[in-house]
Parts: sequence; structure tokens; C-alpha cells
Amino acid sequence: MEARVNRSWLFALIVVLMALGSGCKTAGYYRQAARGHFRILADRQSIDETIEASVVEPDVSRKLSLILELRKFAEKELGLKPGKHYLDYVELDRRFVVWNVSASPEFSMDSIGWWYPFLGTLTYRGYFDESRARALAPGRNKMAMMSLWAEWRPIPRLAGSMIRC
Repeated sequence: MEARVNRSWLFALIVVLMALGSGCKTAGYYRQAARGHFRILADRQSIDETIEASVVEPDVSRKLSLILELRKFAEKELGLKPGKHYLDYVELDRRFVVWNVSASPEFSMDSIGWWYPFLGTLTYRGYFDESRARALAPGRNKMAMMSLWAEWRPIPRLAGSMIRC
């Protein structure tokens, strides 16, 4: 567990240092991204411990057990190597893990890309705070003034709640 937290702090430190070398808005984006990601990493617990402690609803516990069974099936029957993926669980206090925002020029099907260190260019920005994602809605921001159409969409908890980082 200590190695996970140390790795999380290192990740957060790298993101903060990169953000310090960027503009104010970019620094704010990376700050919220690092804080949101770190909270998920810090709050995760193993699926086994979660099931044993009976701290989740029976329906969630059943789904977590199924994940462990599917991992075993994938390894034994399909010859896949699940590694350390899908071993942790995070109970979130919100409906969605993250809200993704994408943008495109008005009347265009081409997406605008944002450049990220280590990742390259992606056609979305992820926000852990719904109000920050909604702030980029058309008519309320710089994107609208630049004739860009922005849309935000929530990413469900199941998609990110058991991802091993």
C-alpha cells in the first residue's frame, strides 16, 4: 500500500511541476486533474478487502466477486494475463468519475486536440468537477467566442471505479 501512495505522490509532483511551467489556465486544469486523480488513487482499496469488510451494498459486492471470477477465467481459460488490473475498487461520492469535454469548429466534424505531456494530443479534456466541465458549454466561454462548439459528457463510475493505475 505504501508503494502505491508513494507512486501517487510522484505522479502528482510531476503533474504539478509541469503545470508550473504552463499558463494559468493550463496550470489550473492540471491542478484539478492531479488532485482528482490522486483522490481516486488514495481512496482505492483491494476488491478482496472490500468484499470481506462488507462495506458495500450486496449488489456491488456480487459484481466485485464476478470481476475476480472473470479475471480467473480470462487467465485459465483464455490464456490472458490480467496482471494487476481490476484488483482495486473506489467508492465515489458522485455519479460519475470524470466529465470529458470535446470541441470542434462550428459546422465541422473535426475535433480540436489538446496536447498533454507523456500522452500527446487527445481530442478531449477530463474534469473531475462537473461545474468546470459545464463551464465550457457553448455560449459561456472562450470556445464559443472562437466559434468552437464544445460538448461535455459524463464517464460512468463503473468505467473508472475499478481501473488499476
